[in-house]
Amino acid sequence: MDRQNRKSASRPRVRLSSSEILISAAVGLCLVLLTYLYVDNRREDTEAHLLSDAESELRYFTAKLETHANARLDVARRMRAAWLMGFVDDEESYSRVAGAEISLFDDLQAINWVNPQGVITWVNPLKGNEAALGLNVLSVDAPSRALEMARAEGRAIMTPPIQLAQGGVGTVVYLPVMPDSGELGFINIAFRYKSLVGGGLTDAGRGDGLRILVDDGTERVFESREPLDSSFVAVSDTIAIANRMWRVTLELREPEFHIESLRQSTLFFIAGSFVSILIGCLVAAVLFSIRSLRVSELRLADFADASSDWFWETDPEGRFTYFSNRFYELTGVDRQDIIGREISDIDNLALTGPSSARLAESMECREGFKNVEWQRLKPDGDTIRLALSGVPAYADDSLFLGYRGVGSDVTERWRFEQRLATALQDAEEANHAKSRFLATLSHELRTPMNAILGFSEFMRAGLFGPINERYRNYANDIHSSGQHLLALIDDLLSYSTMEAGERRFVPERIDVGTEIRETAKNVNAMAAEKALDLTIDLPDTPLVIEADARSVTQIVMNVLTNAVKFTDAGGKVTVKVAPTDDGVEIATTDTGIGIAENQIEKVLEPFAQASGNPTLSKEGTGLGLAIVKGLVEAHRGRLHIESAPGKGTKVTVWLPAVFAGSESLDAAS
Repeated sequence: MDRQNRKSASRPRVRLSSSEILISAAVGLCLVLLTYLYVDNRREDTEAHLLSDAESELRYFTAKLETHANARLDVARRMRAAWLMGFVDDEESYSRVAGAEISLFDDLQAINWVNPQGVITWVNPLKGNEAALGLNVLSVDAPSRALEMARAEGRAIMTPPIQLAQGGVGTVVYLPVMPDSGELGFINIAFRYKSLVGGGLTDAGRGDGLRILVDDGTERVFESREPLDSSFVAVSDTIAIANRMWRVTLELREPEFHIESLRQSTLFFIAGSFVSILIGCLVAAVLFSIRSLRVSELRLADFADASSDWFWETDPEGRFTYFSNRFYELTGVDRQDIIGREISDIDNLALTGPSSARLAESMECREGFKNVEWQRLKPDGDTIRLALSGVPAYADDSLFLGYRGVGSDVTERWRFEQRLATALQDAEEANHAKSRFLATLSHELRTPMNAILGFSEFMRAGLFGPINERYRNYANDIHSSGQHLLALIDDLLSYSTMEAGERRFVPERIDVGTEIRETAKNVNAMAAEKALDLTIDLPDTPLVIEADARSVTQIVMNVLTNAVKFTDAGGKVTVKVAPTDDGVEIATTDTGIGIAENQIEKVLEPFAQASGNPTLSKEGTGLGLAIVKGLVEAHRGRLHIESAPGKGTKVTVWLPAVFAGSESLDAAS
């Protein structure tokens, strides 16, 4: 189809047939009929839901009110407990404890004390409750009956609604305080109903269709709002508050069913009409989709020709049935030379590495594959690298149709990877050469350094004749500097032999405690110079493991030296050894300057020290912990560091009971 035909296909004309119009009308009429049936059913459901909602709301409010009121009654019980436990014994202590309770519950009118003769002697708070002070409860009908009942039953008794001495309608609770020695008096708490009930039903007035009533016996003590101005459904329940039974009634406004039904009918009629139109539109959409499919095919062909990759397809037998033009542009091979042939039959094509087996296995199992690389010799003699990806295609009835996929030119990437591999190999060889050079250099430096240390030791001891104090100090400085330099050379030699894979391990059965005890002697002098408390905590029984003794000594020495070096004068260093199920754990803890969390990984790298704090820079090569890490890993052990600036450091080394490494570091790594 030419370009003009493509443009025509992209603008299809959609017309509705008479049958489509009839179907739309029939669906609309059916929906109108269903609307009336649905509205009647919806009315019954609405009534049931309304009643259910009202009962649910009632359960919520009764539970909330009961919890709220009982929490206030618990105030009296806590006051009695405070009295019986001796926290209250006079007016001052009573006022202090009562004041604390009132600060928690602002809806309490007063917490009073009534003596055995029925006279209110203490009132808290006094302000606003002056009329209650000195009142003889036994002279008032309802309170006197409640007090005598509380005295007889030994529990909290609440009065029916009464006129409070402080003013207003409320209720009073009496709780006797009766230790073994006899009756002391009564805890008396006064409530106003508006505060007590209203505080428990703070959200009872939400919305304009909800009303809550609370009755104590025949007297109404609370209304959440004015009566509802339309019909409503009412549900009730009873709750027990102390000795009183409160009836809680919830009124919920009913909906206007007739208006709702009419509205539902109108909405469903509109919906039916809309669905009818929608059906016609769907039919038109199907016709439009058929025409659009052809446009999409032409569009896909344009994309395939413009893409930097190419598209391909095979039949169920694996023979190529389609190649986009891009394949010819990349390879110089006419697609007609490949159509109808399997990939294995194509000349000048070679699947590389495991690609051939992977491609054959995927196609045999009818599985998808990605980036199967192969090489193609172009007619001009140049070799290109191609990558093939594909997925199996199936018809609606699950009939296997063949494969479809894309191909890419990955020649430049492949050449880059080749160059990168060569560069990586060169870098590894250079690194090994560096390690061998450092190992050789360290060996060569040890010989003259041993001579320097030996002769300086002779001079210090005066073996060649007496020397004055000035020259003796010079000899001491030479010897100290030589020892420091020798330690640096030893670290460098240890790390370089490890990195070069020349470190040899001789596994043998050793007592870890003995090794640590002997190693600690080498740092005693260093610790003593700084007045450090060096503690070696070893178990009573030997801890024997299979390991390279020289490596264990070096691990302990490096960790312990670091701990002493980075701990300020007067600090503490502790080495604790403990057995585990399958090895031994060596934990070295110090009170030193510590390491920031983001520096812990860095200090395990070779030639690295913690940065960011000038106090952390100490003498050394920065190889100590790197050597420890390498030796621990060679034993298949574990190294863990916990530290924080100013809080010290804990280095934990775990070594297996049986040597699990190899006899050389190179093989172990």
